Amino acid sequence: MAERPPAPDPAGPSDRYPGTPGWVKVLGVVAVLVVLFVVFALVTGLGGPHGPQRHGASAAVADGSTGR
Repeated sequence: MAERPPAPDPAGPSDRYPGTPGWVKVLGVVAVLVVLFVVFALVTGLGGPHGPQRHGASAAVADGSTGR
């Protein structure tokens, strides 16, 4: 009588790719949300004006006034 092939080992290595880990998916979603928020803030002007004139102290020094 012919012998049967051995049963596959359930604990053995699998030939299938297990997929993307959950932490990678969560990190990707968070990164996309941060990028969308930054783009939204830039387009709508939510952050206000940026540059050297944003802070009052640098504006006073630039024009020579003492602020008194």
